[in-house]
Amino acid sequence: MEWNILHMSLIITLLKIKFSSKLIYL
Repeated sequence: MEWNILHMSLIITLLKIKFSSKLIYL
């Protein structure tokens, strides 16, 4: 269970970083 939450958190962080870089490039 805990690993699943950690995994989701990691994915969300990666998505945030991708979104941030998109905003920066715009």
